[in-house]
Amino acid sequence: MSSISRRELLSAGVALATTAVAGCAGASSESSSADCESSAVKHGDPDVIQSAMVVPEDDDALLKIYLVGDAPKSVERLRVFDSSGELKHEIPTDDRRSYFQHLGPRPTHGQFRIVSYRNGAETDELVIDFNCWIESDSGWATETTRTKSN
Repeated sequence: MSSISRRELLSAGVALATTAVAGCAGASSESSSADCESSAVKHGDPDVIQSAMVVPEDDDALLKIYLVGDAPKSVERLRVFDSSGELKHEIPTDDRRSYFQHLGPRPTHGQFRIVSYRNGAETDELVIDFNCWIESDSGWATETTRTKSN
């Protein structure tokens, strides 16, 4: 059994708490650790973007972005850039704390730079690395199958 790092444990705890507070707990979030992994690489002002993660949704991947408390009042849009700096998604915001963006079929892997804007100026950024597999590609699925068959 591999040991879990403090960073992974903290990220998982924040993700779980965020999901519970947002009222989004469900089947997708329960299997996310097996099929998708996300980790923050860089975070600007943690008073605006709380967290972001890529999770499985059926055979697809879904980007979930959560804003901090009063931040929705100060964010007018979110932009998602890939590792080459190309704009992949633009998400208009309102008074919600959570936003979801469909990414397409799994497997998908990469890095996103998520930027919040107010009056045309950047107010925060969060860079995440992510890996999303289809169940048969994940090491977890293979190990689980092997364990169940013994």
